[in-house]
Amino acid sequence: MIQFLALFTSFATVSCVLFHLITPDDVRHANQYCYKTSDLNYQLNGNKSADNKDTHCFVKCFLKRTGLINLTTLGVDEKKFNHQNQKSSGNYVRFQKTLDGSCKPYYNEWIQAIQGEGRLWISSSFYFDKKDEEDFNMKYPFITKPIGSSAFDICLKRKFLENIDFILCLFSYLRFFDAYGRIDRHEIMKTFNKCSKNGSKLQKCIHHGNSYFNRGPETMASKLRSCLQGICPSFKKILETTIKHSTNF
Repeated sequence: MIQFLALFTSFATVSCVLFHLITPDDVRHANQYCYKTSDLNYQLNGNKSADNKDTHCFVKCFLKRTGLINLTTLGVDEKKFNHQNQKSSGNYVRFQKTLDGSCKPYYNEWIQAIQGEGRLWISSSFYFDKKDEEDFNMKYPFITKPIGSSAFDICLKRKFLENIDFILCLFSYLRFFDAYGRIDRHEIMKTFNKCSKNGSKLQKCIHHGNSYFNRGPETMASKLRSCLQGICPSFKKILETTIKHSTNF
């Protein structure tokens, strides 16, 4: 969760913001999410053992969860990647502009990047190195959420210091928005699965919230909350439990 350079750093890329910084907690979340989808070797250093379908699709999943795939061309978003990279290493990496959307081309692009000259903003094992994470947290103290901290506490502090929208902040750090500024279907379905037997009501809430994309993330968060409260009597309890668990990621 959550990172915006200009106005609202922690809330996934929205149409009014050109680029966002990917934080250490973004990387942890994407890593854990994508790792659960397959049994793989993702210590990517170019060896043959990593060159398999599971690893290929892990790389694609990771890039998409961090917003590094251009949804129009399907290629790795070169400008966004290098905006991040130049903040840490000054190194510029080039990628193919278009890909076919299958897994292996993303793996090939990643291997080429990590074997190129200079260092990347992220390690080959898809984590921030300890020193890089410490440096990031010192440089951007208000946009990252260290492990052990609560999304509620961070948003309370940010509301006081920056007067940001509290619900949007909370939903962002709880990963209810994806890296492209849309309501994340997977996270909503997983979190509120007890509120709808077949998921149809949750799907309607997700669609309803996303229909306000052009009105901005604050409106999307507000509409999503209202819809979920309407269909889920245990909304408050579920949210409290999710906030409690937010200290784990």
